Amino acid sequence: MLAHGIGCTRRGEEKQWGAVRTALEERGARVFYGGEDAMGSVEQGAGQLACAVAESACASSVDKVNLIAHSKGGLEARYLASHGGAPMVASLTTIATPHHGSVMADRMMLPRPFYRPVGWIVDACYRLAGDERPRCYVLLGELKRRGACALDAECPDQPGVYYQSFALIQEHWRENPGNAMMAAVLAKVGGGPNDGLVSLRSAGADGPHFRGVLRRAGGASVAHSALGKHPEFFIRIVSELKQRGF
Repeated sequence: MLAHGIGCTRRGEEKQWGAVRTALEERGARVFYGGEDAMGSVEQGAGQLACAVAESACASSVDKVNLIAHSKGGLEARYLASHGGAPMVASLTTIATPHHGSVMADRMMLPRPFYRPVGWIVDACYRLAGDERPRCYVLLGELKRRGACALDAECPDQPGVYYQSFALIQEHWRENPGNAMMAAVLAKVGGGPNDGLVSLRSAGADGPHFRGVLRRAGGASVAHSALGKHPEFFIRIVSELKQRGF
């Protein structure tokens, strides 16, 4: 099951994951989408993900699924596993997930007098785009370093679930100039090496389950927003999971 990150709605999942899904299904995998709200809270997204996991497990006649989650989707997947969903999860792979929050989210927060009208506008737009219950200001609070650290403490590893994490880093301007600009700003304000939104450390580089930085052939870096354009990463991850017996 593929769980998307912030900003991707259910209507946008095929655009985000279509190339990945095709590549994996050509190799015999059954692939499903998580269906979380783009701007919903982590707890809410975990609930939506739980429904999708249960439905896909039933449709595939299996007891457990392998979760591969990008960005915010990794927080939702971890919340799911740590709040009753572990029996449905065989493995949980996070990619560029802000386990320790994002400096960018810290900088994006508005003063309280302004957040309600801005939040209403953003929520209204995402509701029109398909979100069931967008809560952008709540979500941004969870993506701040303090909020993410609280979630991290609330979501310990669960017995019987195999965990692994990967990071992305954008080092060149060619792939996505806008994202590269964000990466440069984030590095300057204390984020260190990052992919434009999530730092290497926040993605789990100092954790016990870190597997490394995903790079294209030849060692080229990949922007946070460009993950879905690289099905080769997912082919490798799924192949390795299969070798491990998942």
